Amino acid sequence: MTDYVTRSLGHDEHPLRIDGIAWPYHLGAWLALIFLGILVIGVIIFLRMHIWMLTTKFAVTDRRVLMKTGWLSLHTQELALTAIEEIEIDQGFWGRLFNFGRVRIGGSGAGHIVSPPINDPVGFRALLGDARDAYFEHSDRMAAQRL
Repeated sequence: MTDYVTRSLGHDEHPLRIDGIAWPYHLGAWLALIFLGILVIGVIIFLRMHIWMLTTKFAVTDRRVLMKTGWLSLHTQELALTAIEEIEIDQGFWGRLFNFGRVRIGGSGAGHIVSPPINDPVGFRALLGDARDAYFEHSDRMAAQRL
């Protein structure tokens, strides 16, 4: 701006004062950037988390454990009930207080599935154990009938 003023001066014309914008306007601009920037970032984070929550499914069937994530891209994991070797629960302080947590299901070989945060992970572990027992009982009965 100073260049424009000095270039605009006439012959033998001298500037007495050249000012910019008062500092409160600079402060207002920075505050707007900070707070509205946080708002925009917050909206982006909210949308990303909400889409993840809506598109992530975790299920146990009578034969396997399934997990699906993704909307535009898809990622699935499956583990047969017969391949399950260990079940671990990860619950922090807030998870214990509000009864949510993650379940890690380890399978034979290198396979494992880590659940998203789910409600009642202890109950889920019990259900998984019951489903596994029922599967083996059914398999044993079918094998006995064949003999």
